[in-house]
Amino acid sequence: MKHLRTLIFVLFLYLPLSAQYIVGINYDISVPGGELKDFISETSLLGFSSAGRVYVDKNKSVGLNIGWTRFLQTSDEPLYHDGKWYYGVQQRSVYIMPFLLNFHYYFNVTKDTRLFAGVNAGFYYVIQKFKLNKEKLLDNTLHPGFAPDAGIIQTLSSGVRGILGVRYNYVIPVRNSANFNYWNFYIGFVIQTSYF
Repeated sequence: MKHLRTLIFVLFLYLPLSAQYIVGINYDISVPGGELKDFISETSLLGFSSAGRVYVDKNKSVGLNIGWTRFLQTSDEPLYHDGKWYYGVQQRSVYIMPFLLNFHYYFNVTKDTRLFAGVNAGFYYVIQKFKLNKEKLLDNTLHPGFAPDAGIIQTLSSGVRGILGVRYNYVIPVRNSANFNYWNFYIGFVIQTSYF
């Protein structure tokens, strides 16, 4: 975590004061993938993300992306987890909070429409909960990971833009944990301005 803070500090130290930047908030719909889909197969409608990007060139930006997604499912299907079978009605939940640095490249379609493609890299804090009768399991882990994404930014009014995008989150397993890969489909608003 110390290295991440140092990297963020150095990154923003080199940004020009007159740079353009965008900040925004998104509503996220997330679809589980990989081994996460074996634990929870239902789509999550409970998520949000927030991002800040600074243009370092006309068509390039760097920034930070943070978010929160909750996957939740009640199931009576047998579950094999950590070398043991579980039977009966289970409550399963996974909370994922990404903290990612990002780089994006922009393509001008029209004066008011820009496509973008980029990559995010950083850490995912994952809380996995499992409850069956009186038995409860809880696992908190910090995972490295990365997330390519693409989307479109559309001007709505002066300084306000809409954003629509998709991101695939590849969460690297640690300590014999499952991978928690998932898709984000997000829509939101961004404000674009300059420092001074």
